[in-house]
Amino acid sequence: MAFRFQINVVSLIMHRPGWTSNEYHHFGNARTLATIQMETVLKFIATIILTISCLQGKSQADNEIKIYNSLIDSLYELKTCFKIIYPPFYKCCDIDTLYGDDMIKCCEKSLVPKQYRIYCPSCANKQDFDTSNVLMVVNEPFSTLDIKQDKKYLLSQVDKNSIYYDFIKSIKKPTPTRHLPTDSIKQQNIKFITKKEFDKNGFVHRYGKYGKQILLGYFDFSRIYIDSEKGIGLCKINWLGGGTCGYHKYFLIYRENGIWKLYKRIWKGVY
Repeated sequence: MAFRFQINVVSLIMHRPGWTSNEYHHFGNARTLATIQMETVLKFIATIILTISCLQGKSQADNEIKIYNSLIDSLYELKTCFKIIYPPFYKCCDIDTLYGDDMIKCCEKSLVPKQYRIYCPSCANKQDFDTSNVLMVVNEPFSTLDIKQDKKYLLSQVDKNSIYYDFIKSIKKPTPTRHLPTDSIKQQNIKFITKKEFDKNGFVHRYGKYGKQILLGYFDFSRIYIDSEKGIGLCKINWLGGGTCGYHKYFLIYRENGIWKLYKRIWKGVY
């Protein structure tokens, strides 16, 4: 391109009397400077656009974190698959790996009075719960929320006159996956961590109480469809709290005085 440009300029000089060699070089240098300046401006604009895009992405992720933190006690209850025992009742066997007859034999040796004994493998005394590493393993990104296959079912679960009906009907595209800062999710003394962190810290993949560790299960948070003007939204949770305990649900939510609340749970499946 540079070679062609020079030929055209030289040709222009030959056909424009009065142009000197110095004027030609001055024109060429000015053209080069203008090109560099233009490239610099374009790079600056691209950087601004990328920065704004990143900030918008972070803002959206932060917003979804705030929504989930507002809802977390409604989305998941500790007692679903794990039981916390409050005084004067106590777990009568401190060996967390025992079940059935073995657990009963263990409880027969307990110092807890019989009327206050609790026979259960997936439980912990309140004091133990408060002092243990209570963990919930979470998929690191927000998962994609795509209701295409479930749209008809979701519409059948809401009133046709409801704002949620029109809201669900208007959803056309899936929301792509996005990074989830797991340490931003808060609920009581539960630590939400990624599987990578879980393995790195030497925790054991065993549901319930195991020594000073209590594993509550595995969570998958979806992205959230939000209609900001109407203050309503839709999200999905996959949770596995044991071999036969867990669920797959959609949640219709709404905003009230700046706080997001649960409107309706829509069951998709249980484990």
